[in-house]
Amino acid sequence: AELVEKFIAAGRPSSRQQSIAQRREGYIASAVLAGETETRVDIQTIELEGMTLRIVSPLNAPTLLPTIIYYY
Repeated sequence: AELVEKFIAAGRPSSRQQSIAQRREGYIASAVLAGETETRVDIQTIELEGMTLRIVSPLNAPTLLPTIIYYY
């Protein structure tokens, strides 16, 4: 609710009244209004047999965790 109030106070028009470019600019500006975020994951990027893999895991995970493999 606080973030919505900041949007209103900043004078941002409704997204229904904006072009795609204006919405994109608003999205980028919203990151500034939201402030800093807490880092909750560790991301490692590795190369394996010509493929780039990204491993995302919780920070300071005490043990091995279940894995999901997503590819496209």
